[in-house]
Amino acid sequence: MSTLSFSRHAAIGILALAGLLASGCASLHDKQGEWIFQPSERTWGGRTADDMQDRWIEFDSQLSGKRVRLHALWQDAPARLRPARAAGEDAAPVLLYLHGSRWNVTSSAFRARRMQELGFAVLALDYRGFGKSDPDRPSEALAYEDARA
Repeated sequence: MSTLSFSRHAAIGILALAGLLASGCASLHDKQGEWIFQPSERTWGGRTADDMQDRWIEFDSQLSGKRVRLHALWQDAPARLRPARAAGEDAAPVLLYLHGSRWNVTSSAFRARRMQELGFAVLALDYRGFGKSDPDRPSEALAYEDARA
Protein backbone atom coordinates (compact mmCIF):
# COMPACT_ATOMS: atom_id res chain seq x y z
CA MET A 1 0.00 0.00 0.00
CA SER A 2 1.45 3.33 -1.00
CA THR A 3 1.76 6.31 1.32
CA LEU A 4 -0.74 8.28 -0.82
CA SER A 5 -3.34 5.52 -0.57
CA PHE A 6 -2.82 5.24 3.18
CA SER A 7 -3.17 9.02 3.61
CA ARG A 8 -6.37 9.01 1.57
CA HIS A 9 -7.87 6.18 3.66
CA ALA A 10 -6.81 7.91 6.88
CA ALA A 11 -8.41 11.19 5.75
CA ILE A 12 -11.65 9.42 4.82
CA GLY A 13 -11.63 7.61 8.18
CA ILE A 14 -11.06 10.86 10.08
CA LEU A 15 -13.87 12.60 8.17
CA ALA A 16 -16.24 9.68 8.83
CA LEU A 17 -15.32 9.71 12.52
CA ALA A 18 -15.86 13.49 12.69
CA GLY A 19 -19.28 13.07 11.03
CA LEU A 20 -20.29 10.37 13.50
CA LEU A 21 -19.07 12.50 16.40
CA ALA A 22 -21.05 15.54 15.19
CA SER A 23 -24.15 13.40 14.70
CA GLY A 24 -23.79 11.92 18.19
CA CYS A 25 -23.37 15.36 19.77
CA ALA A 26 -26.46 16.68 17.97
CA SER A 27 -28.48 13.67 19.12
CA LEU A 28 -27.20 14.08 22.68
CA HIS A 29 -28.14 17.78 22.66
CA ASP A 30 -31.67 16.94 21.50
CA LYS A 31 -32.18 14.26 24.16
CA GLN A 32 -30.58 16.01 27.15
CA GLY A 33 -33.69 18.05 28.03
CA GLU A 34 -35.82 14.91 28.04
CA TRP A 35 -33.29 13.07 30.20
CA ILE A 36 -32.82 15.97 32.62
CA PHE A 37 -36.43 17.13 32.97
CA GLN A 38 -38.30 13.84 32.34
CA PRO A 39 -41.53 15.68 31.45
CA SER A 40 -44.82 13.96 32.09
CA GLU A 41 -48.52 14.66 32.24
CA ARG A 42 -48.82 11.81 34.73
CA THR A 43 -49.50 12.45 38.42
CA TRP A 44 -47.25 10.40 40.66
CA GLY A 45 -48.21 8.75 43.93
CA GLY A 46 -51.98 9.17 43.64
CA ARG A 47 -51.73 12.74 44.89
CA THR A 48 -54.58 15.24 44.60
CA ALA A 49 -54.78 19.00 44.68
CA ASP A 50 -58.50 19.32 45.39
CA ASP A 51 -57.90 21.98 48.05
CA MET A 52 -55.88 24.16 45.64
CA GLN A 53 -57.20 26.47 42.92
CA ASP A 54 -56.24 26.10 39.26
CA ARG A 55 -54.59 29.17 37.76
CA TRP A 56 -53.59 29.72 34.15
CA ILE A 57 -50.69 31.96 33.14
CA GLU A 58 -50.54 33.04 29.50
CA PHE A 59 -47.73 34.98 27.88
CA ASP A 60 -45.90 35.44 24.58
CA SER A 61 -42.60 33.56 24.68
CA GLN A 62 -39.62 35.52 23.44
CA LEU A 63 -37.67 32.27 23.06
CA SER A 64 -40.17 30.19 21.08
CA GLY A 65 -42.14 33.05 19.50
CA LYS A 66 -45.38 31.32 20.50
CA ARG A 67 -48.22 32.07 22.89
CA VAL A 68 -47.65 29.91 26.00
CA ARG A 69 -50.20 28.65 28.50
CA LEU A 70 -48.91 27.39 31.85
CA HIS A 71 -50.89 25.61 34.53
CA ALA A 72 -50.38 26.52 38.17
CA LEU A 73 -52.00 25.74 41.49
CA TRP A 74 -52.74 28.46 44.05
CA GLN A 75 -53.07 27.92 47.77
CA ASP A 76 -53.91 31.01 49.80
CA ALA A 77 -52.15 31.84 53.04
CA PRO A 78 -53.32 30.06 56.18
CA ALA A 79 -56.63 31.25 57.64
CA ARG A 80 -54.86 32.66 60.70
CA LEU A 81 -53.13 35.23 58.44
CA ARG A 82 -56.14 36.24 56.33
CA PRO A 83 -57.73 38.61 58.89
CA ALA A 84 -54.46 40.56 59.03
CA ARG A 85 -54.63 41.11 55.29
CA ALA A 86 -58.25 42.23 55.46
CA ALA A 87 -57.31 44.78 58.13
CA GLY A 88 -54.73 46.34 55.80
CA GLU A 89 -51.70 44.89 57.55
CA ASP A 90 -48.86 43.16 55.76
CA ALA A 91 -50.01 40.28 53.57
CA ALA A 92 -48.54 36.83 53.93
CA PRO A 93 -45.52 36.31 51.68
CA VAL A 94 -46.12 34.51 48.40
CA LEU A 95 -43.84 31.62 47.60
CA LEU A 96 -43.31 30.61 43.96
CA TYR A 97 -42.91 26.83 44.06
CA LEU A 98 -41.04 25.32 41.10
CA HIS A 99 -41.04 21.52 41.18
CA GLY A 100 -38.03 19.50 40.13
CA SER A 101 -37.73 17.08 37.26
CA ARG A 102 -40.29 14.33 36.69
CA TRP A 103 -42.85 15.69 39.18
CA ASN A 104 -45.69 18.04 38.26
CA VAL A 105 -47.60 20.45 40.52
CA THR A 106 -50.32 17.94 41.38
CA SER A 107 -47.71 15.38 42.44
CA SER A 108 -45.95 18.11 44.45
CA ALA A 109 -49.13 19.48 46.08
CA PHE A 110 -48.14 17.99 49.44
CA ARG A 111 -44.97 20.13 49.38
CA ALA A 112 -46.98 23.25 48.55
CA ARG A 113 -49.31 22.46 51.45
CA ARG A 114 -46.30 22.24 53.75
CA MET A 115 -45.15 25.69 52.64
CA GLN A 116 -48.67 26.98 53.29
CA GLU A 117 -48.56 25.51 56.81
CA LEU A 118 -45.39 27.55 57.36
CA GLY A 119 -47.32 30.75 56.61
CA PHE A 120 -46.92 31.26 52.87
CA ALA A 121 -49.43 31.72 50.10
CA VAL A 122 -48.15 29.34 47.41
CA LEU A 123 -48.21 29.50 43.62
CA ALA A 124 -46.96 26.15 42.27
CA LEU A 125 -46.14 26.27 38.55
CA ASP A 126 -45.84 23.54 35.91
CA TYR A 127 -43.17 24.26 33.31
CA ARG A 128 -43.89 23.62 29.64
CA GLY A 129 -44.03 19.89 29.04
CA PHE A 130 -45.33 19.09 32.53
CA GLY A 131 -48.86 18.43 33.76
CA LYS A 132 -51.53 20.53 32.05
CA SER A 133 -49.12 23.18 30.72
CA ASP A 134 -48.32 23.44 27.01
CA PRO A 135 -46.63 20.23 25.81
CA ASP A 136 -43.44 21.83 24.46
CA ARG A 137 -40.18 20.00 25.13
CA PRO A 138 -38.68 21.64 28.25
CA SER A 139 -35.22 23.15 28.42
CA GLU A 140 -33.30 25.16 30.98
CA ALA A 141 -33.89 28.42 29.08
CA LEU A 142 -37.64 27.76 28.75
CA ALA A 143 -37.91 26.84 32.45
CA TYR A 144 -36.32 30.19 33.37
CA GLU A 145 -38.73 32.01 31.07
CA ASP A 146 -41.70 30.12 32.54
CA ALA A 147 -40.62 31.00 36.09
CA ARG A 148 -40.35 34.70 35.20
CA ALA A 149 -43.79 34.72 33.56
